[in-house]
Amino acid sequence: VSGLPNPTKHEGVREVFGGIKRMVGTRQNPKQALTLDKLYKILAHIDSNTVKGKRDRAVILLAFATACRRSEVVGFDVADMEATGEGLRLLIKHSKTDQQSAGQYVTIPSGGRLGVVDAIADWLCVANIKDGALFRNVNKADKVGGQRLDGKDVARILKHYVSLAGLNPSDFSGHSTRRGF
Repeated sequence: VSGLPNPTKHEGVREVFGGIKRMVGTRQNPKQALTLDKLYKILAHIDSNTVKGKRDRAVILLAFATACRRSEVVGFDVADMEATGEGLRLLIKHSKTDQQSAGQYVTIPSGGRLGVVDAIADWLCVANIKDGALFRNVNKADKVGGQRLDGKDVARILKHYVSLAGLNPSDFSGHSTRRGF
């Protein structure tokens, strides 16, 4: 604001804060992993007869099956998907560990007990999504909007169904699917 450089970016200040963190510590409060048994409990509470339910099922299953970060899950576009003989190939265009956006592919096998590929196909079919963002908002009238979901939406969706399954939502986060993988 005043035209002066940000002091928190100065190397000396960063070293001092790094020393404080090492001395005092920065203990994380880890959330529970979403294990298969908990995943099945959650899936049992999703109404797959609604558009929102189909989207939520696809979001949770994709996050679990790929161990993607929530930002990566909502970052997928239809153009990032390719059906192969093995299943569904997805391009992660950018991630926390790929700062230059070189991209990385993950493949979800067809079939299986979870039916991830089928859940994504169901969502795309009922939502009539042909291009653009894979996961979008759904309004109270169960109509698909054009707005891409945010990473926080993944956590909100997961916590909603965790609560319905009788589990404590504060024990879980958007990262729980990744930990469970």
